[in-house]
Amino acid sequence: PVLVEGAEEELLRLLMEDREIIKESVVQILAKASGYFHGRVEGNGFLYPVLEKLCLEGSRKQAKYAMQALVAIENDSVLKELYGKMVDLLEL
Repeated sequence: PVLVEGAEEELLRLLMEDREIIKESVVQILAKASGYFHGRVEGNGFLYPVLEKLCLEGSRKQAKYAMQALVAIENDSVLKELYGKMVDLLEL
């Protein structure tokens, strides 16, 4: 977690890359360092919208790691809403 301190903008930029391997690597780092981000991204924080999009539209690996990161840094009400969106997508 100390290694990602101050790197929020760079991580966000890397998550916006078109290359899937970069997204997967960055979201895996975020999942492992999620304790550092606790309280820094709740609700509409700098990472939540990107992680939510990866959960809903990303590859299976991206969704897995994005959800791991969100579980560690978000509160239950936000996750409940995201789970609802994911279930809705499965029902289509």
